[in-house]
Amino acid sequence: MLKIAIGQFKIQPGHPDKNTETMMRMIFEAKSAKAQLIIFPEMSIPGYLLGDTWEQTSFLKDCEEFGNEIIAASMGISIIFGNVAIDWNKKNNDGRPRKYNALFAAQNGKLIQPLNMPYPFVIKSLMPNYREFDDTRHFFSLQKLALELDKKPEDFDSINEYIDYLREGIRSGEVKLNDNLSDIQKAAYTATGAALGIKAIDEKYQLQTSAEFWGQMGKKFEEGKITPIEITKILETSSKNSVSAENVTNYINGDKMTDGQKASGVSDAIESGLKAANPSMSDEEITSRFNKLIE
Repeated sequence: MLKIAIGQFKIQPGHPDKNTETMMRMIFEAKSAKAQLIIFPEMSIPGYLLGDTWEQTSFLKDCEEFGNEIIAASMGISIIFGNVAIDWNKKNNDGRPRKYNALFAAQNGKLIQPLNMPYPFVIKSLMPNYREFDDTRHFFSLQKLALELDKKPEDFDSINEYIDYLREGIRSGEVKLNDNLSDIQKAAYTATGAALGIKAIDEKYQLQTSAEFWGQMGKKFEEGKITPIEITKILETSSKNSVSAENVTNYINGDKMTDGQKASGVSDAIESGLKAANPSMSDEEITSRFNKLIE
């Protein structure tokens, strides 16, 4: 059985040295526990919400160097982590070096080449640009690559055709799905895809979900207490009502709410999500479904 470690920790924005130190310790602990794969959060090396720090060349080079340390530490374990990636030969819209919010996967001291990507990392597709987020100012997205190719989603009959077009347009080499991959490589690709899916959900609903949230949802799903569509609708109603995913987790666990949110508002968001997912259910059935979820 494959053993996966979750590298969840309090990232210190603007301190890639301290973040890398923490990550190296967790990698060592994961190896000692015989884990084959460890997964770290988005932007785990540089941190997030750094403003003009992103425009400092020395900071970007530091992030690259610390990223290389994490890659080198992947001997005997696969590592997925987030970092800023820089293409020094291309420019952002502001004329500065092109930066990507990127996901890296490393194994045996080397990066794993993502399928149909021009770089040895996965580029974030959608840049949040609301409240405190200002990613579009600093980062170049996969979506912008599509605009460079002068194609838009509405030019295609389906979203799958659009995705295929993007892959074809940025392909730098053939990587075949039927290559003989090890179990660890397959797990790395699967975990990468799962991480991308979670990021897409966070961006769509303007939420920041955590490993705790998805772990809890996975447990409830295994127990038959929630369905995938119910999870999606709960996230949707939570976003509309400014309820954090963290407090959804807290409410279901019976823990105290954070950030001044009221438990009644969180319960209303959960119940509304269940109703939206099950429009044919009566109020009594929704109440029963709700109680089953939080028991």
